[in-house]
Amino acid sequence: MNPPQSTHSTSAAKRIIIVDDDTQVRTLFRDLLTRHGYEVHEADGAPAALQAMENTHFDLVISDAQMPGVPGVTLLREIKRMQYGVPVIVVSGVVEEALTAECIQAGASNVITKPVDIKAFLPAVAVAIESSSRPKNRRLRPPQTRQTSSHRIDQYNLVGKLGEGGMGVVHLCRTG
Repeated sequence: MNPPQSTHSTSAAKRIIIVDDDTQVRTLFRDLLTRHGYEVHEADGAPAALQAMENTHFDLVISDAQMPGVPGVTLLREIKRMQYGVPVIVVSGVVEEALTAECIQAGASNVITKPVDIKAFLPAVAVAIESSSRPKNRRLRPPQTRQTSSHRIDQYNLVGKLGEGGMGVVHLCRTG
């Protein structure tokens, strides 16, 4: 697997990672999206994409459905399991209702078939980015980040901090 590549636009640009084992497809999407003001990163497979997501904030993942090694739907499930909070568009060269249903059930924002209709693709990208209600690419911290405390808020004893996520901090409290 090659390390993810990046094509930068403006600093305020939405950041997209394209995951596809086909270099030509990645180049086509990269060129198109860069021309429309997006900052585009590329990964040639799921492992490279997940590595990039550990270190970089993305507003959208566009992934091929069928890739050698780890298929796109498996990548999609891993992104959702890791709670990155980033929308995923799955692109497939195979039109199968079962695959589409599996991707949507796993949390895909959209499933688009190849060859991609550019007039439909660009609005789908914009909608996926804008419709994501969670803060982009913010991993929810697991409960093992507990901290103990003896603070009080009104009638509640603040026992500890369970973690942080897109909605703020979660505290463990007791009454009394």
